[in-house]
Amino acid sequence: MGLQERQHIERIQTDVIPANNKSLHEATDGEMTFDPDWSTFQNSVDACLSLSGFLTKVIGAVQWVARTPVGKQALAEGIDRIVVRNISDPAEKAMTLKDKIFQIDLVLSSFADEGRFSDNDLISFLENNL
Repeated sequence: MGLQERQHIERIQTDVIPANNKSLHEATDGEMTFDPDWSTFQNSVDACLSLSGFLTKVIGAVQWVARTPVGKQALAEGIDRIVVRNISDPAEKAMTLKDKIFQIDLVLSSFADEGRFSDNDLISFLENNL
């Protein structure tokens, strides 16, 4: 891991993640937290730079689902952690929800849409899997 990656990861860990976790707590009244798989970001400055914006997109999807009491309850009961993993192959992008862990594997090191999820993708997944 280079200096740039370490600097971006440190900034995200100390500034971005705590603020985003607060937004998740406010939206769901639950204990949901972001838990990026940092080992998948070690070799990509672009992925580190894109992570913050993607977390904001996830918060938007959570807020959309939580706009009703039933949605808020489903989120609070169904998800404890949101794990984000940077992958290299767009064909392997995936979202899973198992044991209260919402895992999102996507290509954050590229700005091509094929390796990423849209707002609607995130919302649909949550609504169909909670």
